[in-house]
Amino acid sequence: MYQLVRDLKEYEVIFYWIDGQQEKISPEMKTIIHAREWIIDYHYSLYTFTERRRYRNDRRALQKPASPEAAFFCRRYSSNEGRRLTDQLNKVDVDLAIQKIQVLKNQVKTA
Repeated sequence: MYQLVRDLKEYEVIFYWIDGQQEKISPEMKTIIHAREWIIDYHYSLYTFTERRRYRNDRRALQKPASPEAAFFCRRYSSNEGRRLTDQLNKVDVDLAIQKIQVLKNQVKTA
């Protein structure tokens, strides 16, 4: 599927999406929030049938989390994330920035 990449370019952290063939499918974005919005728009643009949802954003994400007792007794309340890929929280899958930051730190130490 798609993977979120964090990279370092010209001393700035950037985010972009790649597909299964490691091809970049998105523009470079400055925040993970922009990356999330981009992937939601991308998924909706690929869907050719009539969409049943009124809103693109999952309303469950806006709700307060359930109490620990409710989460224990009911599987439904165990997560605020939805079932669709666009409803799940995005996490960085490939982090290229760590290696580049380490190289910069080593350059500063030797200078």
